[in-house]
Amino acid sequence: MRLQDKVAIVTGAASGIGRSTAILFAREGARLVLNDIDTQALEALMPQIAGSGARTVAGNVADEGIARRLAEESISAFGRVDILVNNAGIHFARDITEMTVEEWDRLMDVNLKSMFLCCKHVIPHMLRQNKGTIVNLASISSFVGQEMDGASTFAYNVTKAGALQLTKSIATRYASDGIRVNCVCPGNVETNILKRGTPAEVAEFWRQASRAEPIGRNAQPAEIANAILFLASDESSFVTGAPLIVDGDTWRVKSLCPTQAPGKIMGLLPESTNSQYRGSPWSAAFLGLTAVLTIGPGCIHYFLPDGGAGVIAGLDLSADRTVIVGVFAWMGATQIAYGFAQLLVALRYRSLTPLFLLLALIERSLAAIAAWITKGSGVAHHPPEAYGVLVAIPLLLGFLVLSLRPRNGPEGV
Repeated sequence: MRLQDKVAIVTGAASGIGRSTAILFAREGARLVLNDIDTQALEALMPQIAGSGARTVAGNVADEGIARRLAEESISAFGRVDILVNNAGIHFARDITEMTVEEWDRLMDVNLKSMFLCCKHVIPHMLRQNKGTIVNLASISSFVGQEMDGASTFAYNVTKAGALQLTKSIATRYASDGIRVNCVCPGNVETNILKRGTPAEVAEFWRQASRAEPIGRNAQPAEIANAILFLASDESSFVTGAPLIVDGDTWRVKSLCPTQAPGKIMGLLPESTNSQYRGSPWSAAFLGLTAVLTIGPGCIHYFLPDGGAGVIAGLDLSADRTVIVGVFAWMGATQIAYGFAQLLVALRYRSLTPLFLLLALIERSLAAIAAWITKGSGVAHHPPEAYGVLVAIPLLLGFLVLSLRPRNGPEGV
């Protein structure tokens, strides 16, 4: 067992990620000191961790007296404290212009002050042991701005960014003392942290949230508990100051995709009411349409019988000059229009899409120039459009490779 005889404090242990963590730690041999503000839920958890000798300290860990009692109970009952999991937290969404000072203070107290207080009272014991592990619960909200139900989650995101920085700062300070400090950054996890009126509303919220997940579903609390276990155990003995992102790739996708639909910038499409998941479908559709308009004509010529030579060679260029000029003018105008539209999006959101479009636009221009210069001669076997396709395909592949890399590093710089 990975935590045999280790003593672990877990805050917010009565539900969600904290509950799953407590159950998993007990299964791995840990002796537990558990905290939650919900006394009844905390007591209901005890039968599931029978045999662990678990102790409980109910109350709000934003209260320094409760945080101190957690550390004291661990020492009194077990003589040491090896692991601290700062999990207690609440969610909140309200625009900065509407948020009250009391709401701000409560969120900072529960989500961030509680971590500070628990670390303050646990670390002295870890220093005496010359060993200890702290795992803070941050979030992908540590890295990005978000909205939910038409309101900003800016204050919640501030607390999670604070949890990330608290992790890094304490890790740096106490690394030489044998204390490791890391944080887990989950994405969408199906817990009760988001309050909804009815079970049906909860189910619908999570169903909608899962549609934005590249992996096709939301995380379950037990999956985040597994990540916490890794950081709390000796398996991560050379890991400290690190954010472990456990989000099914959601954060990387959000860092690549604009937070608004491109059509919204041009006034063409309605704005989503839930901008936390705004942008990805529209961006994909917009890119797909542009790619079709860019490469489509070349592909058609390339895959026609004889490479389209019969069609091209059969034209009387002198008689059909107007038609040919019109076709290329339409193609050029289309590409320029879409290129400029995407360039506007790039200037606003630093998207990689215009890089692909710029290269593709160059390809279309070269193909058009080649067709105009040859005027039918020598195209019977190698239509210029075929060259355009051969150029465009590696450009598209290059764009896809680039898009797999996050625009920002793991520290959001």
